[in-house]
Amino acid sequence: MTRVALKVDLTPLKNEACEIIDAQAEVERAKYVTAGALQAMTYQAKNAEAVDFLNGGTGPFPLLLAESTALGISLSELAITVNNMAKQWIQISSVIEAKRIGAKAAIKNATTPAAIKAVMVDWQING
Repeated sequence: MTRVALKVDLTPLKNEACEIIDAQAEVERAKYVTAGALQAMTYQAKNAEAVDFLNGGTGPFPLLLAESTALGISLSELAITVNNMAKQWIQISSVIEAKRIGAKAAIKNATTPAAIKAVMVDWQING
C-alpha cells in the first residue's frame, strides 16, 4: 500500500497564533503605558515638545504647559521627566517588539500544528 502525505494548510492556525502573540504584546505594553491610540499620540506629541524645549526651542509647548501647571512644576523639570520616560519606553518597547517579532517568525517557520502551538513567549522584561 502506498502512503499519501496529506498537505494541511496551516495558514489559519498560523494567523490565529500571530493574532494571539500581538494581543499578548499589547497587554505587556499596557503594563508600562496607558493603552490607546490617542494616548500614544499624546505621549509622542508631549515628548516632541520636551525635545524641542530641551534643545532651546521657543514653543509653544501646550501639552507641557498644561501638565506643568497642573502639577505645579517647571517646564524644565517636566521636559526632562517626559524625555527620560520616553527613553525608558523605547528600551522596554524594543524588548517587547523583539519578542513579538521573534515569536511570529517562529510561527511562520513552523511546519506542524504542534510546532505552532509550542511557540511561547516569556514577556518578562529584565533590566
